Amino acid sequence: MEITKTSDALSSELVVKAPLEKAWAAFTTKEGWESWFSDKVTSDFQVGSPLVMYFEGYGENTGTVVEREEHKSFAYQWHPGEGDWESRPVEEKTTVRFTIEPVDGGTKITMVESGFSKVLETRRPKAFEDNTGGWSYMMKQIVRWLEDDVRQSGSIKD
Repeated sequence: MEITKTSDALSSELVVKAPLEKAWAAFTTKEGWESWFSDKVTSDFQVGSPLVMYFEGYGENTGTVVEREEHKSFAYQWHPGEGDWESRPVEEKTTVRFTIEPVDGGTKITMVESGFSKVLETRRPKAFEDNTGGWSYMMKQIVRWLEDDVRQSGSIKD
């Protein structure tokens, strides 16, 4: 999947041959989330709730749900890139927003991760690089899940 970069954000847009309800569940349920994104997740996916994600080979990253507009958008904040996520200041978190809308033949999904300008300058290029590769992989995973019911096969190191 193509990831578009600006100085502050990464984005990707795709259309999947899947109903809006299934796309929505991919972002807002444990089963959906673990089918394409992190290997494990703990959350109730409501605004203000923690989002605890475990990635095989990378460890645990914690985010916070910051937006949920039913069947339209879901967003959370987290620390981008690899590394010691817990030691980083909260001010360096980026916001990942998924918007979905029905289109002929399926659902259009737009992912935007913004706020990289808040990441410490010495870490920013690596965070951009890590998340560019990560989102490229994850957007392929969501297509596999939504269109073919194929759950993710493992960590993004595969």
